[in-house]
Amino acid sequence: MQLIRMQMGPMIKRFDAAFDKALPGMSGMDMAWRKMACLGVVQHSLLTLSMMDELPLHLRLPIKLLKGALRPDKVLAQLVAFCAAGIRAQVPES
Repeated sequence: MQLIRMQMGPMIKRFDAAFDKALPGMSGMDMAWRKMACLGVVQHSLLTLSMMDELPLHLRLPIKLLKGALRPDKVLAQLVAFCAAGIRAQVPES
């Protein structure tokens, strides 16, 4: 956890500021869930990409076959699109 805090701390602060600015009326609980989910997606994606050659072939092949899919700008675009959709999602009232 110490390594993650050290490496991810500055990014988490930037996420917090961006979320707060983009979603000023969102409840604290909804905001917390969205932050946790988006940071988890980013962390998991970066970890998976960093060990791409160690993954089983059926997991890495679809990504490696997509031309340019591992370029940083393409990875960022995928992560932003996915997280932005999740941030905007409405939670059904129960």
